[in-house]
Amino acid sequence: MPSSKLKRIMHQRINITLVSVPVCSFGFREATGHWPDFSNSDDLKALGAEAFAFVNFARLAVPLRIGLALSTTPWVEENIVKKFLKKDVDDENCIVPTDE
Repeated sequence: MPSSKLKRIMHQRINITLVSVPVCSFGFREATGHWPDFSNSDDLKALGAEAFAFVNFARLAVPLRIGLALSTTPWVEENIVKKFLKKDVDDENCIVPTDE
């Protein structure tokens, strides 16, 4: 039985494939005017190059997403979290139960 880390990696690979194959196939069709022919080596080379570019662009987007999340954190704290946080909770005088 595969470990949970291996399962997670397998799911990520499947998700990438489910997204990249249709995107690259559609991009190939728009660029060349025909759907990729998997028996033609020129079409396979072009599709492979397109898939390579798509995956690298997706990898580039990860730090951009992290940067966006970090840059919007103060806004989210001020406009969302504070509005829905209960005002009557006193965190400083909170009693933590202990096991005795």
